[in-house]
Amino acid sequence: MDINSAPGAEVWITDDGSALVDAICTGLTGKGLIPRRISIDQLESLTVPERLTGLIVMSPLKGTDDRFLKQSFQLVRKLGVTLNKTAQQGGAFLATLSRLNGSFGLADGSVAINDIMSGGLAGLCKTAVLEWPSIHGRHSILPWGWRSLPLLQR
Repeated sequence: MDINSAPGAEVWITDDGSALVDAICTGLTGKGLIPRRISIDQLESLTVPERLTGLIVMSPLKGTDDRFLKQSFQLVRKLGVTLNKTAQQGGAFLATLSRLNGSFGLADGSVAINDIMSGGLAGLCKTAVLEWPSIHGRHSILPWGWRSLPLLQR
């Protein structure tokens, strides 16, 4: 996914307090974007901005549960109008990140899957971009311990 947004564009990231979120924020800042860490637990109190270039939903470091998946869906839905409007004005993206040890559980079986519920974020991203074709979308499956995001290196 090519993130070629105007300098100063805002990107929201669900914050799980991990070093990976720090690295993502650093990468976005290096591209001239303004990262804003949000707590998905404070979904109801989040004020939707006029323009939002992107949303990155991180599976929590502590693990994903039904509540987190529901809140992720609600967050994407809440930001849908703004992301679509921004997409029409130059581009917007949705990225979701699961912590499935680098595979979707279909590897040779020797890789332990620690957070299988986080795979639900793939379906969320895929469905959102099918319904909102002007928004760029990508789901990435992260190995445990990753401290950078190749998506931002493009």
